[in-house]
Amino acid sequence: MPELLGLEADAWPCPRLAAHPPGRSTAATTTTHIDWTKEEPVRLRIVDYTCSCRALVYELLSCGGHFMIRRTHQTTSPEVFYAGPWPRAVAERVWTMILTGEAR
Repeated sequence: MPELLGLEADAWPCPRLAAHPPGRSTAATTTTHIDWTKEEPVRLRIVDYTCSCRALVYELLSCGGHFMIRRTHQTTSPEVFYAGPWPRAVAERVWTMILTGEAR
């Protein structure tokens, strides 16, 4: 997003208010792949999120008793994808895997 404002990447201020998931793992065999879809839930509430200072942002969503994860590529035309729905325990495990770099 910094490039959209004419700023260098290092000039974009990070508020340090949310988690920063690691980049792509070099050990692709240990990474769990998540099935993503563009199907947007009708009603949702954001439960947790990753820092918006990176191009790829994740959000844990509550959707009528189930949970989903939204992945947004912050580009000129943002690309948004969803995974789930899952029961809370499963969604929290997937969320932890994303934050630790175990899933993408």
